[in-house]
Amino acid sequence: CGDCYLGLVSAGAGGGPAEKLVLENHLRGASTAPTWWSGPGVVISPLVTGCSNPEKALCASGIVAWYRMNRHVDIHPSEVFFFDDLTGNTAGFAALGYNARQVSCASRDGEVGLCGATPGEIVREQGIKNCW
Repeated sequence: CGDCYLGLVSAGAGGGPAEKLVLENHLRGASTAPTWWSGPGVVISPLVTGCSNPEKALCASGIVAWYRMNRHVDIHPSEVFFFDDLTGNTAGFAALGYNARQVSCASRDGEVGLCGATPGEIVREQGIKNCW
């Protein structure tokens, strides 16, 4: 999405240094994301790790606020799109007016997706969408 302002919210650490570098190099959109990472408390970057699953909507809100404060970009809530493979992680986004979509629907191991999203699942579609 070349016109999008991108962010990342992970419950984990985002991988080691090599994995983080890959993520940083692929997060290109309307603005280059910084190469420093943030925790979930005070969001200081659009790259947020350590955000517990129930708090992901709040971490996404922190990213929106970061863009407003640091890049002077106002992102309307209806233009925020979140993608996650874990069942239940779309909860909380509707209350903020955000969109959320569960991905990796074709390859699952219970609540978790196995192979990540397919390109067809990454769409700017309004609302909350879950696999089932």
